[in-house]
Amino acid sequence: ALLKKNELKPKDIAGIGIGSPGPLNPDTGVIGNTPNLGWNNFPLRDKMKKAIGVPVALGNDVDMGTFGEVNFGAAKGGRHVLGVFPGTGIGGGLVIDGTVHLGASGAAAEVGHVCLDPNGPRCGCGNRGCLEAYASRPVIVGRAAAIALRGDAPALTKDAGTDLKNLRSKALARSIEAGDKLVEEVVRDAASKIGLVIGG
Repeated sequence: ALLKKNELKPKDIAGIGIGSPGPLNPDTGVIGNTPNLGWNNFPLRDKMKKAIGVPVALGNDVDMGTFGEVNFGAAKGGRHVLGVFPGTGIGGGLVIDGTVHLGASGAAAEVGHVCLDPNGPRCGCGNRGCLEAYASRPVIVGRAAAIALRGDAPALTKDAGTDLKNLRSKALARSIEAGDKLVEEVVRDAASKIGLVIGG
């Protein structure tokens, strides 16, 4: 679709670079278990190469994001950088001496799966007590929705209702600015847990 939109043919592009969530093997182009996408041992690189017919390189989305920040963004010039990207999950990327560090399994700096409590809530990865199970956006939104349903977040309810699809980051920020203290506590609690893991 992108080639067609830009009036290009596969021979007009040098290749495709993909940043994908979850643990993956950049050498084989296979994505491991991605809890938030439902992929397991998915050969994304080869499927894309076959579909488009050009070379394809695969890397973890947060590794690539961190590398981009080191080269072009907020961490420009940094030699040793840990990038943490909270969202649907909580990804981490690590640059050491200007090079992306993948670790033995390709999952270095996956801070979202650091265990805070082995008896804690179930994470999307199947383990218990991961940081993501406490501080990812879906968890924050779920807790905020529960507060709104109880009637303890009037600004959030007025702005976005209690439908989880409407409770986005901006709605939470407006809620906090308007004085919904319990929503602020939820966000501060998640931020504190992220800080605890990063500090460790």
